[in-house]
Amino acid sequence: METRKRKKILQTSELFSPFPSRKLQHFFFSLVLDRLHSKQKHQNKDNMPMFQQYDSLVADTYSACGKLALDMDLLPLAFQFLSKALDRNPIHIVTLLLLCDGYKKDTATVAQNHTRVVELLVNSINSNSEIARDYRIWKELALSYAKLNIPHDALNSISQALAMEPARDSSLWVIQSRILLLLISVTQQQPFETLLA
Repeated sequence: METRKRKKILQTSELFSPFPSRKLQHFFFSLVLDRLHSKQKHQNKDNMPMFQQYDSLVADTYSACGKLALDMDLLPLAFQFLSKALDRNPIHIVTLLLLCDGYKKDTATVAQNHTRVVELLVNSINSNSEIARDYRIWKELALSYAKLNIPHDALNSISQALAMEPARDSSLWVIQSRILLLLISVTQQQPFETLLA
C-alpha cells in the first residue's frame, strides 16, 4: 500500500519540478510522505472521500513549501507554490496569510503589493464566510489599508478583528491606536510623525 502511494506521488512530477536542487526535492518528498502518513491516522475521523484528502494533502504541502521558499527569500518560487495551494483549497487561511507575507516581502513596488493584498483578502472574504470569521485576515487587511493611507477602511477592518479576538492578540490594540492616529492626521492634515511625538 505504501509503495503504491510513493509511486503515485513520484508520478506527480509537477510537484517536484520547481525546486532548484535535489536536496530540496528530497525534502519536499519527505514532507509529502509525512503529511500523507499523518492524514492516514486521522482518516476515520475526517470521513472525507479519498480525492478530497488528496487535494487537502497537496494544498497543505504546497503551502508548507511556499513557506519554506519565503523563508529562503525565493519569492517567485513561493508565489508559485502558494498559488497552487490556493488553487487546490481556496479557503486555506494559512496560505492566504503566507501569500500576504510574500507580497509584503517583495520590496520592489510596496504600494502595488499592499493593493494586491487588499484585493486578495477582500475577494477571499466576499467569496467565503469561513475566511471572514478569521481575525488574522482582518488584521492583515487593516495593516494594508493603513499602509495605503486609507484610514477609514483600516479602522473598519481592525474593528472587525477586535470584535472576534480582543484578548488573544494584544497587537490588535496597538494597530488600532496607530490607525486612529493616522485617521486624525488625515482629517486634521497634520503629519503622522507630529502626532507620535
